[in-house]
Amino acid sequence: MTVKESYNTGKFGVNLGGGAQYDLTDNLMLNFEVKYSLVSDLDQCVISLGAAYKF
Repeated sequence: MTVKESYNTGKFGVNLGGGAQYDLTDNLMLNFEVKYSLVSDLDQCVISLGAAYKF
């Protein structure tokens, strides 16, 4: 007889975030974003900066 073990884990989490975009010209933009993830064992904050060019 073989015994099979099974593991099933689930975690509750919430993501919160916000950001802004600033148009330097008609084609060039800067952006900023902050995201915070709340998970059972792990909290994480991510800050990002970026630039975009519109063709």
